[in-house]
Formats: sequence, C-alpha cells, structure tokens
Amino acid sequence: MLGHLSYLTLLAAGALLIGQAELRVGPQVLMVFGIIGAWRYGWMGINFARAAYFLRIAYPRKQAQVTRSYEQVAIPARAHFLVTSYKVDQEVTQRVFQSVFRAAKACKGGSQVVASVVEPVDRLLVEQIYRAEGGARRA
Repeated sequence: MLGHLSYLTLLAAGALLIGQAELRVGPQVLMVFGIIGAWRYGWMGINFARAAYFLRIAYPRKQAQVTRSYEQVAIPARAHFLVTSYKVDQEVTQRVFQSVFRAAKACKGGSQVVASVVEPVDRLLVEQIYRAEGGARRA
C-alpha cells in the first residue's frame, strides 16, 4: 500500500514538474523519468534482497526447525498426492503416474493418491498402471 502511495505521489510530482507546457526533452522530463526509474529499480532491489534473505537465511532456519520437530514425533507422516491429466500425451501420463504410485508405495506412514482424469482412455491407462505397480487396497 505504501509503495503504491509513494508511486502515485512521485507520479503527481513529476506531472507538476512538467506543467502545461509542451513536452520537450529537457532537464525536467529527464528528472521525471529518472525518479520513476529509481522507484522501479529500487523496488526491484528491495524484492531481490528479500528473496536472497529468505533463500539464504530464513528458509534454512525454518526448515531445520521443522525437521527437528518432525524427528521428535513418533507418528510417521502420511503423504497425499494430487495428480491431474487433461489432454496430455499418454507417454507423459504413464511416466507421471508410475512415479507417483512408486512414491506413494514407498511412504512409510501410508499415502493417498487422488487422480483427476477426464478422458476414458486416460482412466483406463491410470488403472492399468496402478495394477502394474502393485496397487494397494482400494482404487
């Protein structure tokens, strides 16, 4: 919100600097473009710094904290997968569902796969892959 207000204020100040006169490339016009450019690239710098901080400092700390707390819990985590398939090549659909079913089968705490398929051909393919991967109790 503050960024937008700052932008609008700078834009209004720039418009007042130009005035009613005909636009000519001069110091005033260049100053307006300079102010807008400084604002734009200033925000880019701020967002870059925030992203670097999150990537290098905040996220690793949070990840370590969550990993430590997870290791203290005696209950294994249950994995949930949501996979969609709509007008995707059958080769891609086959590779994706094979990998998802293998990952689901490897989960120690159990898993649930929700497959959203539209085409009847894809449904048959997914069921075939499920059986070939040694599907669990229900489908």
